[in-house]
Amino acid sequence: MPGKRAHYARALATKCPYCGQRVHRLNSQKFYLQPEEPTASDIPDADAAKTQAEKATPARSWIEEFYCPEHGRLWLHIERLADGAVRSRLPEASEWKKTKLTIDPDHINPSVSAYTLRHSRQASPHLLQRYFS
Repeated sequence: MPGKRAHYARALATKCPYCGQRVHRLNSQKFYLQPEEPTASDIPDADAAKTQAEKATPARSWIEEFYCPEHGRLWLHIERLADGAVRSRLPEASEWKKTKLTIDPDHINPSVSAYTLRHSRQASPHLLQRYFS
């Protein structure tokens, strides 16, 4: 069976932007960044076909949640480059606005209590057992 273990080559080897340790995926949803839509007056007719072709290409940039053993849960902006390499960094506020169905974790919901917010930011015990036992 060819390609049986090909998924190992696609594993993300990203590091924590604070301490440099390897971070682990939390199997969270990937929130793909939507390209900015230019208005019809901004695009000449000759470039309209090119713009349509660019929309058909798959998204190579997304925001995903990871777990650092030292810093807990954190969100990273992942970008897959043309050569297949992966670059990761902390997402900016403008990038959160480009995603759909997401909230900015730096701006809390005022209806959430302080207790709930504090406990949602902590790492769950099963994650600690999974990576440190």
